[in-house]
Amino acid sequence: MYVAHVPTERIMTISLNVGSRLPAYATSMGKVLLAYLPEAEKEAYLHDLSAEKLTANTKVEPEELREALYVN
Repeated sequence: MYVAHVPTERIMTISLNVGSRLPAYATSMGKVLLAYLPEAEKEAYLHDLSAEKLTANTKVEPEELREALYVN
């Protein structure tokens, strides 16, 4: 859930209001938060996830998401 919004002037912007909800697996900030979960919590999240493609680039397969969430 977005709790704050600071508009910027860029080439591309998105319009999300405070209170908007997007699935963590589909956003850059969500992926950061998921990547730093304890390993057991991350695996439980991936095991229970029923992901749907929101764009052509949305990763929805557990193995793809595991790779995207890998922190070395």
